[in-house]
Amino acid sequence: MAIPSTIELEIVKGLCSADCPMCPIGETRWDRDIMNQETFTQIVDSFGSELSHIRKFILVGIGESLLDKHLGDKIGYLKDRGIELVAIPTNASHLTAEMATTILDAGVDEMIIGIDSLQKEIYEDIRKDLVFEKILANTHQYIDIRNAGKYDSTIMIRMITSDRNVAEWDDYVRYWSEYLNFPKGDMLLYFPEHNWSEHDYPNEVRIDLPGSKAASPFVGDTIETDMRRCSYVSDRYNIDVHGNVKLCCVDINASFFDLGNVLETNPIELDNSPVLAGIRNLMESGNIGAIEPCAECNLPDTRPRRGYFDGQVLSNQYANEYDYG
Repeated sequence: MAIPSTIELEIVKGLCSADCPMCPIGETRWDRDIMNQETFTQIVDSFGSELSHIRKFILVGIGESLLDKHLGDKIGYLKDRGIELVAIPTNASHLTAEMATTILDAGVDEMIIGIDSLQKEIYEDIRKDLVFEKILANTHQYIDIRNAGKYDSTIMIRMITSDRNVAEWDDYVRYWSEYLNFPKGDMLLYFPEHNWSEHDYPNEVRIDLPGSKAASPFVGDTIETDMRRCSYVSDRYNIDVHGNVKLCCVDINASFFDLGNVLETNPIELDNSPVLAGIRNLMESGNIGAIEPCAECNLPDTRPRRGYFDGQVLSNQYANEYDYG
């Protein structure tokens, strides 16, 4: 099996300027680190000739990627190696004018900025420890710098919806439509909260994130067929800040299964491992519930309810291309 064309590579782990209720970063059991440039280049180079088949790198993990002072160097290295698309999700708290110019000059292709409300009280209740006015100013400044420099880079403004903000969507679209360049490829997107955090979710089953690797992907020998699908395990290759392969974006500590480390073993070999093959077969055969970490995950349920507005139509058609967990 060929390596997936999209790589999610965690460059910052456990470090963020916010403590959002829909994110598990506030938990103390995650290590905190920023990937150095040497490790980054080793991981990228570990793909060898297969790198030419990889279309996109998303520099994302459980952390704020803009805390990496060498982010521009990492983007530049990927572009020098021929990667078509480099995407950066951010909360915009560190999106200064200097950082904006650095990453745009380096060749960033997609910036995904999370702004969950245009009402200060609601925004700051969700994005705890951030200041609404600063985030809005940083975002507008980035849009202005992108436009003035005529950079070939797109901007996506993202809302993670909940009962606190979902009624805002129409106003949200009207507001951002005044500033985004939809013909250029800019976009608005929303998706429901994920149940991976250990914060209290009154209407969701919380995922119990394990602290140790499972020996087998199976819960039991028999299980009722569950026709949900999750493409993360087949469409993407997830690597953490230390080079460990993760099952998906939810596998925060690379603790679900022992999937190896790309700094020690060829990633193509790891991607074709019996464990990953078994998981993918279960997923495709409608037995997602037999995969213990996946059984109560709500991503397969919420993904069809994600909306992408391209200036003309609100639809789910971009889910595979612009899905940033």
